[in-house]
Amino acid sequence: TALDFIARWPDDLAVSTEIFTGIMDLGAQQLPDGGPVLPELSQETLDRFQSELESYALRYPDGPLKMIDLKDVDLVQMMRAQLVPHAGNLDRAADLVRAGELPLGALAAATSQPYATMLVERSCDTQYAVTADSDAFDQEVAIARQALNRGVVIETSALVVTVLLPERWPALRSAFAEVRLTRAALVDIDAGRRDLARAPGFSFSVGYDPQRDMLVRREISLAEHQQLYRHITAVDRAARQLVITDNPRPPGSTDPHAAWLTTIDVAS
Repeated sequence: TALDFIARWPDDLAVSTEIFTGIMDLGAQQLPDGGPVLPELSQETLDRFQSELESYALRYPDGPLKMIDLKDVDLVQMMRAQLVPHAGNLDRAADLVRAGELPLGALAAATSQPYATMLVERSCDTQYAVTADSDAFDQEVAIARQALNRGVVIETSALVVTVLLPERWPALRSAFAEVRLTRAALVDIDAGRRDLARAPGFSFSVGYDPQRDMLVRREISLAEHQQLYRHITAVDRAARQLVITDNPRPPGSTDPHAAWLTTIDVAS
């Protein structure tokens, strides 16, 4: 049916782009029971899909979806050239996140990753969920007590930690008159859920190890995939129980930091 829509409006870039990105995004995702979101396609339908995609790429060479001819191209060297200049900077940025000197949200924006994905995957290893400074901790507790029975705004990182204690979540939520989550944060969480719903083995990350001067491929195991998917699903479910609040920004804002910075804007 989707391919029929493309055939009906072949000159509409928006229709074709929406359909192709939707199919390719859902194609690797699984339902909670482990079954694929999309059914198995017949060879005839697959051939038609490939033909329509090639036609799309020819009609819109500057469109968002491109087909690259890799003949006579050293793919490893091409990836190395793209990754090497950024390897040191990203490693340094991750060190700053672990040291508490750089927000994880800033690193997520720099790497074009959903903030929620990086939180659930613990991309910068283990981080403190509470401050180790006793004076600062006492101050945070005092501020939290003042907020009881009032409206509060929750940040995605707090939500990621909170759902790890599911039996405490209802009591925590009911301790406040309302718990708000920004729409930008919800959109980011949804992107993270779709990102982590991909079937294990279908998607993987490629990075550069400067110490060994080599490209490194990382693919999560089935057990890791199930754990991450359960976690992001719990975050998504909890997020939709909150009061979703529009961002205090002009419509159409595409700020890559919106997933975490809008929380501060709404709270203030």
